[in-house]
Amino acid sequence: MTGDFLMDPGQGIKLSYVDFLIHLKRQTVFKPIVRATDLLSFYTGLVLGIIHERDIRLVDEDFLLPPDLANDENTTILLDKKKVEMACQDMDSLVEHIQQAQSSLCLFTSGTTAVPKQINYPIGRLLRNIRLGPNYAASRWGLTFHPAHMAGLQVFMQAFLNKNLVVNLFKASRKDCLALINSYQLSHLSATPTFYRLLQPYASPILSVKKLSIGGERSSVRLHERLKAFFPNATLYNLFATTEAGTLFSADGAFFRVPPHLERWVRFEGQELLLHRSLLADPDTLNPGTEWYRTGDKIVWDKQGRFQFAGRKKDTVNVAGYRVKIIEIEEALEQIEGIQQFRVYSRSNAVTGQLICCDIKLLDKSLDIPQIKNRLKEKLQVFKIPRIIKIVDKISLTYTGKVKK
Repeated sequence: MTGDFLMDPGQGIKLSYVDFLIHLKRQTVFKPIVRATDLLSFYTGLVLGIIHERDIRLVDEDFLLPPDLANDENTTILLDKKKVEMACQDMDSLVEHIQQAQSSLCLFTSGTTAVPKQINYPIGRLLRNIRLGPNYAASRWGLTFHPAHMAGLQVFMQAFLNKNLVVNLFKASRKDCLALINSYQLSHLSATPTFYRLLQPYASPILSVKKLSIGGERSSVRLHERLKAFFPNATLYNLFATTEAGTLFSADGAFFRVPPHLERWVRFEGQELLLHRSLLADPDTLNPGTEWYRTGDKIVWDKQGRFQFAGRKKDTVNVAGYRVKIIEIEEALEQIEGIQQFRVYSRSNAVTGQLICCDIKLLDKSLDIPQIKNRLKEKLQVFKIPRIIKIVDKISLTYTGKVKK
Protein backbone atom coordinates (compact mmCIF):
# COMPACT_ATOMS: atom_id res chain seq x y z
CA MET A 1 0.00 0.00 0.00
CA THR A 2 3.02 2.27 -0.37
CA GLY A 3 1.94 5.60 -1.88
CA ASP A 4 -1.75 5.24 -1.03
CA PHE A 5 -3.29 8.43 0.31
CA LEU A 6 -7.06 8.39 0.81
CA MET A 7 -9.55 5.54 1.01
CA ASP A 8 -13.21 6.44 1.49
CA PRO A 9 -15.28 3.41 0.50
CA GLY A 10 -18.54 5.18 1.41
CA GLN A 11 -17.92 7.79 -1.31
CA GLY A 12 -16.02 5.55 -3.70
CA ILE A 13 -12.74 7.44 -3.26
CA LYS A 14 -9.42 5.64 -3.66
CA LEU A 15 -6.42 7.88 -4.32
CA SER A 16 -2.67 7.59 -4.22
CA TYR A 17 -0.47 10.59 -3.41
CA VAL A 18 0.49 10.79 -7.09
CA ASP A 19 -3.23 10.89 -7.98
CA PHE A 20 -3.78 13.69 -5.49
CA LEU A 21 -0.92 15.81 -6.86
CA ILE A 22 -2.35 15.44 -10.39
CA HIS A 23 -5.80 16.31 -9.04
CA LEU A 24 -4.46 19.50 -7.41
CA LYS A 25 -2.79 20.62 -10.64
CA ARG A 26 -6.06 20.21 -12.55
CA GLN A 27 -7.98 22.64 -10.36
CA THR A 28 -8.61 26.21 -11.55
CA VAL A 29 -10.06 27.89 -8.44
CA PHE A 30 -10.49 27.45 -4.70
CA LYS A 31 -12.61 29.13 -2.04
CA PRO A 32 -11.77 30.87 1.25
CA ILE A 33 -14.59 28.86 2.88
CA VAL A 34 -13.91 25.11 2.75
CA ARG A 35 -16.90 22.92 3.60
CA ALA A 36 -16.55 19.29 4.61
CA THR A 37 -19.05 17.98 2.09
CA ASP A 38 -16.72 15.13 1.11
CA LEU A 39 -13.14 14.35 2.02
CA LEU A 40 -11.62 14.86 -1.40
CA SER A 41 -13.09 18.32 -1.97
CA PHE A 42 -12.33 19.28 1.63
CA TYR A 43 -8.67 18.25 1.50
CA THR A 44 -8.34 19.80 -1.97
CA GLY A 45 -9.55 23.20 -0.75
CA LEU A 46 -7.45 22.96 2.41
CA VAL A 47 -4.19 22.19 0.60
CA LEU A 48 -4.75 24.73 -2.19
CA GLY A 49 -5.44 27.44 0.38
CA ILE A 50 -2.20 26.63 2.19
CA ILE A 51 -0.22 26.58 -1.08
CA HIS A 52 -1.49 30.09 -1.83
CA GLU A 53 -0.87 31.17 1.78
CA ARG A 54 -4.43 32.41 2.07
CA ASP A 55 -6.33 32.42 5.35
CA ILE A 56 -9.17 29.96 4.98
CA ARG A 57 -12.09 28.84 7.13
CA LEU A 58 -12.94 25.18 7.66
CA VAL A 59 -16.60 24.45 8.36
CA ASP A 60 -19.04 21.57 8.66
CA GLU A 61 -21.18 20.61 5.72
CA ASP A 62 -24.26 22.40 7.12
CA PHE A 63 -22.62 25.05 9.30
CA LEU A 64 -24.50 28.37 9.31
CA LEU A 65 -21.92 31.07 8.66
CA PRO A 66 -22.05 34.38 10.54
CA PRO A 67 -23.50 37.21 8.39
CA ASP A 68 -20.09 38.88 7.94
CA LEU A 69 -18.72 35.69 6.33
CA ALA A 70 -21.74 34.62 4.29
CA ASN A 71 -20.56 36.41 1.14
CA ASP A 72 -17.26 34.51 1.22
CA GLU A 73 -19.22 31.33 0.56
CA ASN A 74 -19.64 32.32 -3.11
CA THR A 75 -16.17 33.84 -3.54
CA THR A 76 -13.73 31.99 -5.77
CA ILE A 77 -10.00 32.62 -6.04
CA LEU A 78 -8.09 31.89 -9.22
CA LEU A 79 -5.23 29.46 -8.81
CA ASP A 80 -1.71 30.68 -9.36
CA LYS A 81 -0.62 27.85 -11.69
CA LYS A 82 3.07 28.53 -11.17
CA LYS A 83 2.70 28.24 -7.38
CA VAL A 84 0.75 25.01 -7.69
CA GLU A 85 3.22 23.48 -10.15
CA MET A 86 6.17 24.41 -7.95
CA ALA A 87 4.56 23.16 -4.73
CA CYS A 88 3.24 19.96 -6.32
CA GLN A 89 6.36 18.73 -8.11
CA ASP A 90 6.30 15.79 -5.72
CA MET A 91 5.17 15.08 -2.16
CA ASP A 92 8.46 16.18 -0.63
CA SER A 93 8.01 19.61 -2.24
CA LEU A 94 4.42 19.86 -1.04
CA VAL A 95 5.29 18.84 2.51
CA GLU A 96 8.05 21.42 2.63
CA HIS A 97 5.72 24.10 1.28
CA ILE A 98 3.08 23.36 3.94
CA GLN A 99 5.68 23.45 6.71
CA GLN A 100 6.89 26.88 5.59
CA ALA A 101 3.47 28.42 4.86
CA GLN A 102 2.50 31.63 6.66
CA SER A 103 -1.28 31.42 6.37
CA SER A 104 -3.81 30.70 9.11
CA LEU A 105 -6.66 28.24 9.31
CA CYS A 106 -9.84 29.30 11.03
CA LEU A 107 -11.75 26.63 12.93
CA PHE A 108 -15.03 26.91 14.79
CA THR A 109 -15.71 25.32 18.16
CA SER A 110 -18.50 22.75 18.15
CA GLY A 111 -20.98 25.07 19.86
CA THR A 112 -22.27 22.30 22.15
CA THR A 113 -22.14 24.57 25.21
CA ALA A 114 -22.33 28.07 23.68
CA VAL A 115 -22.30 30.00 20.41
CA PRO A 116 -19.50 28.60 18.22
CA LYS A 117 -16.27 30.59 18.48
CA GLN A 118 -14.05 31.39 15.52
CA ILE A 119 -10.41 30.51 16.29
CA ASN A 120 -7.48 31.33 14.03
CA TYR A 121 -4.54 28.93 13.91
CA PRO A 122 -1.27 29.92 12.23
CA ILE A 123 -0.03 26.88 10.29
CA GLY A 124 3.15 26.76 12.36
CA ARG A 125 1.20 26.46 15.61
CA LEU A 126 -1.06 23.79 14.14
CA LEU A 127 1.94 21.69 13.08
CA ARG A 128 3.94 21.97 16.29
CA ASN A 129 2.68 18.61 17.63
CA ILE A 130 3.12 16.77 14.31
CA ARG A 131 5.88 14.17 14.38
CA LEU A 132 7.84 13.54 11.21
CA GLY A 133 10.53 11.08 10.20
CA PRO A 134 11.27 7.50 9.14
CA ASN A 135 9.66 6.07 12.28
CA TYR A 136 6.27 7.34 11.08
CA ALA A 137 6.58 6.48 7.39
CA ALA A 138 4.71 3.16 7.60
CA SER A 139 1.76 4.38 9.68
CA ARG A 140 -1.80 3.77 8.42
CA TRP A 141 -4.49 5.93 9.96
CA GLY A 142 -8.18 5.50 10.57
CA LEU A 143 -10.01 8.86 10.45
CA THR A 144 -12.78 8.75 13.07
CA PHE A 145 -13.17 12.49 13.80
CA HIS A 146 -15.01 15.15 11.85
CA PRO A 147 -12.44 16.47 9.32
CA ALA A 148 -13.25 20.16 9.92
CA HIS A 149 -12.56 19.98 13.66
CA MET A 150 -9.26 20.11 15.49
CA ALA A 151 -8.84 16.38 16.15
CA GLY A 152 -9.67 15.41 12.56
CA LEU A 153 -7.37 18.09 11.20
CA GLN A 154 -4.49 16.91 13.38
CA VAL A 155 -4.94 13.31 12.18
CA PHE A 156 -4.90 14.49 8.58
CA MET A 157 -1.76 16.61 9.03
CA GLN A 158 0.09 13.84 10.86
CA ALA A 159 -0.76 11.35 8.12
CA PHE A 160 -0.37 13.67 5.12
CA LEU A 161 3.01 15.13 6.07
CA ASN A 162 4.35 11.59 6.58
CA LYS A 163 2.69 10.38 3.36
CA ASN A 164 0.58 7.84 5.25
CA LEU A 165 -2.63 6.15 4.24
CA VAL A 166 -5.87 7.69 5.61
CA VAL A 167 -8.99 5.49 5.70
CA ASN A 168 -12.29 7.22 6.48
CA LEU A 169 -14.11 5.56 9.40
CA PHE A 170 -16.11 8.64 10.42
CA LYS A 171 -19.74 7.61 11.03
CA ALA A 172 -19.17 4.17 9.48
CA SER A 173 -21.02 1.22 11.02
CA ARG A 174 -19.33 -1.08 13.52
CA LYS A 175 -19.20 -3.85 10.91
CA ASP A 176 -17.63 -1.57 8.29
CA CYS A 177 -15.13 -0.08 10.76
CA LEU A 178 -13.85 -3.49 11.83
CA ALA A 179 -13.69 -4.69 8.23
CA LEU A 180 -11.71 -1.60 7.13
CA ILE A 181 -9.31 -1.77 10.08
CA ASN A 182 -8.53 -5.38 9.21
CA SER A 183 -8.56 -4.99 5.43
CA TYR A 184 -6.13 -2.06 5.40
CA GLN A 185 -4.17 -3.28 8.44
CA LEU A 186 -4.49 0.10 10.11
CA SER A 187 -1.79 0.86 12.67
CA HIS A 188 -3.12 4.08 14.27
CA LEU A 189 -6.55 4.96 15.63
CA SER A 190 -7.41 8.24 17.33
CA ALA A 191 -11.02 8.41 18.51
CA THR A 192 -13.54 9.33 21.19
CA PRO A 193 -14.66 6.90 23.90
CA THR A 194 -18.00 6.83 22.06
CA PHE A 195 -16.34 5.44 18.92
CA TYR A 196 -14.48 2.75 20.84
CA ARG A 197 -17.60 1.71 22.78
CA LEU A 198 -19.53 1.36 19.53
CA LEU A 199 -16.95 -1.17 18.32
CA GLN A 200 -18.32 -3.55 20.95
CA PRO A 201 -18.86 -6.46 21.23
CA TYR A 202 -15.10 -6.93 21.05
CA ALA A 203 -14.46 -10.24 19.32
CA SER A 204 -11.17 -11.53 17.91
CA PRO A 205 -8.26 -9.27 18.91
CA ILE A 206 -6.97 -6.86 16.25
CA LEU A 207 -3.21 -7.17 15.98
CA SER A 208 -2.29 -4.55 13.37
CA VAL A 209 -3.04 -1.49 15.54
CA LYS A 210 0.10 -0.19 17.28
CA LYS A 211 -1.19 3.05 18.76
CA LEU A 212 -4.56 4.05 20.19
CA SER A 213 -5.35 7.64 21.15
CA ILE A 214 -8.52 8.37 23.07
CA GLY A 215 -9.96 11.82 23.74
CA GLY A 216 -12.75 14.31 23.19
CA GLU A 217 -14.89 12.95 26.05
CA ARG A 218 -14.50 11.57 29.53
CA SER A 219 -12.86 8.16 29.49
CA SER A 220 -12.74 5.36 32.07
CA VAL A 221 -10.39 2.73 33.47
CA ARG A 222 -12.85 -0.01 32.45
CA LEU A 223 -12.90 1.10 28.82
CA HIS A 224 -9.09 1.25 28.76
CA GLU A 225 -8.88 -2.31 30.08
CA ARG A 226 -11.22 -3.55 27.36
CA LEU A 227 -9.33 -1.72 24.63
CA LYS A 228 -5.98 -3.12 25.75
CA ALA A 229 -7.41 -6.63 25.50
CA PHE A 230 -8.96 -5.99 22.06
CA PHE A 231 -5.87 -4.27 20.66
CA PRO A 232 -3.13 -6.26 22.47
CA ASN A 233 -0.24 -4.83 20.41
CA ALA A 234 -1.26 -1.19 20.86
CA THR A 235 0.03 1.48 23.20
CA LEU A 236 -2.91 3.51 24.52
CA TYR A 237 -2.68 7.27 25.08
CA ASN A 238 -5.42 9.24 26.80
CA LEU A 239 -5.39 12.80 25.42
CA PHE A 240 -7.03 16.01 26.48
CA ALA A 241 -7.24 18.71 23.82
CA THR A 242 -9.41 21.72 23.09
CA THR A 243 -10.06 23.68 19.94
CA GLU A 244 -8.97 26.76 21.86
CA ALA A 245 -5.50 25.45 22.80
CA GLY A 246 -4.80 22.16 20.99
CA THR A 247 -3.44 19.11 22.84
CA LEU A 248 -2.60 19.84 26.48
CA PHE A 249 -2.36 16.63 28.51
CA SER A 250 -1.45 13.02 27.76
CA ALA A 251 -1.59 9.91 29.96
CA ASP A 252 -1.46 6.14 29.63
CA GLY A 253 -4.55 5.75 31.82
CA ALA A 254 -7.77 7.55 32.68
CA PHE A 255 -6.06 10.09 35.00
CA PHE A 256 -3.75 12.99 34.14
CA ARG A 257 -1.01 14.99 35.80
CA VAL A 258 -0.01 18.52 34.82
CA PRO A 259 3.38 18.20 33.07
CA PRO A 260 6.16 20.37 34.54
CA HIS A 261 6.34 22.66 31.50
CA LEU A 262 2.67 23.61 31.97
CA GLU A 263 2.60 24.09 35.74
CA ARG A 264 2.87 27.90 35.48
CA TRP A 265 0.17 28.12 32.81
CA VAL A 266 -2.54 25.84 34.22
CA ARG A 267 -4.58 26.24 37.38
CA PHE A 268 -7.79 24.94 38.94
CA GLU A 269 -10.53 26.94 40.65
CA GLY A 270 -13.52 25.22 42.20
CA GLN A 271 -12.73 22.08 40.17
CA GLU A 272 -12.70 24.07 36.91
CA LEU A 273 -9.70 24.06 34.58
CA LEU A 274 -8.24 27.48 33.77
CA LEU A 275 -5.62 28.16 31.08
CA HIS A 276 -3.23 31.07 30.80
CA ARG A 277 -3.88 33.20 27.72
CA SER A 278 -0.44 32.27 26.36
CA LEU A 279 -1.72 28.71 25.75
CA LEU A 280 -4.61 29.87 23.59
CA ALA A 281 -4.38 29.80 19.82
CA ASP A 282 -6.26 33.09 19.46
CA PRO A 283 -6.18 34.85 22.88
CA ASP A 284 -7.37 38.25 21.66
CA THR A 285 -10.58 36.70 20.32
CA LEU A 286 -11.17 34.18 23.10
CA ASN A 287 -9.94 36.06 26.14
CA PRO A 288 -9.60 39.78 25.45
CA GLY A 289 -8.06 41.76 28.29
CA THR A 290 -7.83 38.95 30.86
CA GLU A 291 -4.97 36.68 31.88
CA TRP A 292 -6.82 33.41 32.54
CA TYR A 293 -9.34 31.61 30.36
CA ARG A 294 -12.13 29.60 31.99
CA THR A 295 -12.59 26.43 29.97
CA GLY A 296 -15.81 25.22 31.59
CA ASP A 297 -14.20 21.77 31.97
CA LYS A 298 -14.64 20.18 35.40
CA ILE A 299 -12.13 17.84 36.97
CA VAL A 300 -12.06 15.36 39.87
CA TRP A 301 -8.98 14.32 41.84
CA ASP A 302 -7.82 10.90 42.98
CA LYS A 303 -5.76 10.10 46.09
CA GLN A 304 -2.50 10.16 44.10
CA GLY A 305 -2.96 13.80 43.13
CA ARG A 306 -4.03 12.97 39.59
CA PHE A 307 -7.13 14.36 37.91
CA GLN A 308 -9.79 13.14 35.55
CA PHE A 309 -12.08 15.23 33.39
CA ALA A 310 -15.64 14.99 34.62
CA GLY A 311 -17.38 16.80 31.77
CA ARG A 312 -18.57 20.38 31.55
CA LYS A 313 -19.77 22.62 34.38
CA LYS A 314 -23.36 21.94 33.36
CA ASP A 315 -22.89 18.21 34.02
CA THR A 316 -23.93 18.62 37.68
CA VAL A 317 -27.69 18.73 38.19
CA ASN A 318 -30.02 19.54 41.10
CA VAL A 319 -32.40 16.70 41.96
CA ALA A 320 -34.80 17.62 44.77
CA GLY A 321 -32.09 19.64 46.50
CA TYR A 322 -29.32 17.07 45.97
CA ARG A 323 -26.34 17.87 43.73
CA VAL A 324 -25.82 14.92 41.39
CA LYS A 325 -22.73 14.51 39.22
CA ILE A 326 -23.45 12.88 35.88
CA ILE A 327 -19.98 11.29 35.95
CA GLU A 328 -20.94 9.13 38.96
CA ILE A 329 -23.87 7.62 37.07
CA GLU A 330 -21.77 7.07 33.94
CA GLU A 331 -19.07 5.30 35.95
CA ALA A 332 -21.66 2.98 37.51
CA LEU A 333 -23.18 2.14 34.12
CA GLU A 334 -19.71 1.43 32.72
CA GLN A 335 -19.34 -1.40 35.25
CA ILE A 336 -22.47 -3.25 34.13
CA GLU A 337 -21.70 -6.08 31.73
CA GLY A 338 -24.03 -6.21 28.75
CA ILE A 339 -24.29 -2.44 28.18
CA GLN A 340 -22.66 -1.18 25.00
CA GLN A 341 -23.40 2.53 25.16
CA PHE A 342 -25.39 4.96 27.26
CA ARG A 343 -26.52 8.56 27.40
CA VAL A 344 -27.22 10.20 30.76
CA TYR A 345 -29.00 13.56 30.69
CA SER A 346 -31.48 15.67 32.65
CA ARG A 347 -34.89 17.19 32.06
CA SER A 348 -36.61 20.01 33.90
CA ASN A 349 -39.20 18.86 36.43
CA ALA A 350 -41.64 21.03 38.41
CA VAL A 351 -41.29 18.87 41.55
CA THR A 352 -37.63 17.80 41.69
CA GLY A 353 -36.03 20.64 39.71
CA GLN A 354 -34.24 18.18 37.43
CA LEU A 355 -35.09 14.63 36.47
CA ILE A 356 -32.23 12.29 35.52
CA CYS A 357 -32.85 10.19 32.42
CA CYS A 358 -30.79 7.52 30.71
CA ASP A 359 -30.88 5.91 27.26
CA ILE A 360 -29.12 2.55 27.04
CA LYS A 361 -28.05 0.45 24.08
CA LEU A 362 -27.55 -3.19 25.05
CA LEU A 363 -25.11 -5.86 24.00
CA ASP A 364 -26.92 -8.45 26.10
CA LYS A 365 -30.59 -8.40 25.07
CA SER A 366 -31.56 -10.44 28.13
CA LEU A 367 -30.64 -7.51 30.38
CA ASP A 368 -33.71 -5.50 31.38
CA ILE A 369 -34.44 -2.22 33.18
CA PRO A 370 -35.20 -3.70 36.64
CA GLN A 371 -31.89 -5.59 36.50
CA ILE A 372 -30.04 -2.42 35.53
CA LYS A 373 -31.63 -0.48 38.39
CA ASN A 374 -30.71 -3.21 40.87
CA ARG A 375 -27.08 -3.10 39.68
CA LEU A 376 -27.07 0.69 40.03
CA LYS A 377 -28.41 0.43 43.61
CA GLU A 378 -25.23 -1.46 44.51
CA LYS A 379 -23.14 1.58 43.57
CA LEU A 380 -25.32 4.69 43.85
CA GLN A 381 -27.56 6.41 46.35
CA VAL A 382 -31.23 6.13 45.40
CA PHE A 383 -31.60 9.78 44.34
CA LYS A 384 -28.73 9.35 41.84
CA ILE A 385 -30.37 6.48 39.97
CA PRO A 386 -32.05 7.70 36.76
CA ARG A 387 -35.80 7.92 37.18
CA ILE A 388 -36.40 7.25 33.49
CA ILE A 389 -34.39 4.52 31.76
CA LYS A 390 -35.09 3.60 28.14
CA ILE A 391 -33.64 0.72 26.15
CA VAL A 392 -32.91 2.07 22.67
CA ASP A 393 -31.52 0.72 19.40
CA LYS A 394 -29.41 3.81 18.79
CA ILE A 395 -27.81 6.44 21.03
CA SER A 396 -28.18 10.08 19.98
CA LEU A 397 -24.83 11.51 18.90
CA THR A 398 -23.74 14.99 17.92
CA TYR A 399 -22.60 15.63 14.34
CA THR A 400 -19.03 15.35 15.65
CA GLY A 401 -19.67 11.76 16.80
CA LYS A 402 -19.92 12.35 20.57
CA VAL A 403 -22.76 11.34 22.86
CA LYS A 404 -25.34 14.11 22.90
CA LYS A 405 -25.83 15.62 26.35
